[in-house]
Amino acid sequence: MKVSFLIPVLVALVLSGSTVIVFAVLGFGGLAWMMVGLLCLGALCGVVMLNWVVKKTPWYITRFWDWEHERYPTCEWREKHAERDFDVVNLGSSMGQWGFDYAGLSIKGLNWARQPQSLQNDLRLLQTHHQILKKGAHVLITIVPFLGLFVPPRLGGTYIYLNVIDDRYHDKAFLKKAKLLKAFPLLFGFVSVRAAVAWLRRGRLKPVHASQDERYSVLDNPMTESELEVDALKWVEGWREEFTINNLGDEITDENVVNREIQVRTMRELVDFCFENGYKPVYVIPPVTHFLSRYFTPTFRRLYIYEFLDMVGRDVLRLDYMDRCDLTKVELYFNSFFFNKTGRALFTKTVLSDIGILTTR
Repeated sequence: MKVSFLIPVLVALVLSGSTVIVFAVLGFGGLAWMMVGLLCLGALCGVVMLNWVVKKTPWYITRFWDWEHERYPTCEWREKHAERDFDVVNLGSSMGQWGFDYAGLSIKGLNWARQPQSLQNDLRLLQTHHQILKKGAHVLITIVPFLGLFVPPRLGGTYIYLNVIDDRYHDKAFLKKAKLLKAFPLLFGFVSVRAAVAWLRRGRLKPVHASQDERYSVLDNPMTESELEVDALKWVEGWREEFTINNLGDEITDENVVNREIQVRTMRELVDFCFENGYKPVYVIPPVTHFLSRYFTPTFRRLYIYEFLDMVGRDVLRLDYMDRCDLTKVELYFNSFFFNKTGRALFTKTVLSDIGILTTR
């Protein structure tokens, strides 16, 4: 993403406008030149005002996760919440986000998984916020399909976390550009201008609040069997394209062998961080509906899940729920992949019971 095109424009407006006005005042020009200078400075003011408007729009707010400071224990979160010494936190991507819900339980838990979230950002989140956990707390590392393959980072993987990951742990290759985008969202280009115009047309200048995804409240599965089949195939086709795999039953390619080695090193670092700080890491392999699990061949499971975890070479409790019939029922999901509210409650209680911190299900 190119974010520098607007900077020379702003600099040119300031320098040209200021220079023309100074020259006009000193007598090296006339009223016309002074007007040109004022127009340049006026254009600059317009850009600054438009940038301010963009920051009030829902489009801008949703660029950055946890804008309201409700999910991660930042300084702002700590000012509003008295809870400390949490018993458990789960990391992960989509399956972690939709897999755990600690509301109403006798233990204190936090869900730090987001869709999508890399293993590298799992580590960075834990490094930033682990002090909120009690000694001996459990860190649930959600093992999602293809977690064992490294995906090259992008700028977006940094700026969406600016509110929640400490600068010390951010990817230094993207941090400066990410901060620039946050301060000057007009650098996103025309999409930011369009968002500002749409917001102004609605006559709303007050800041908005990020709303929760409506899928969190779904209690059953709204999809038919044919829709579930299509949904499952959609996920599989997406993975095939993303990771350059022809068939999930194929042996791992040379390129993905390298990508797996990168993930192994990151997982070791994450697990070692847990041990060094007195936490108990747990590998959690969630289930999915049979519409999707039928694509997870024995070869796929061996290469991308079990062999990957074995290569990490650390003594970590492994909870594998992929074949748990009571947790793969369609009615526990809102699609072929993710738990609905009913499924999340059941799965969370099951995991917490299995690690011994919840006595009843």
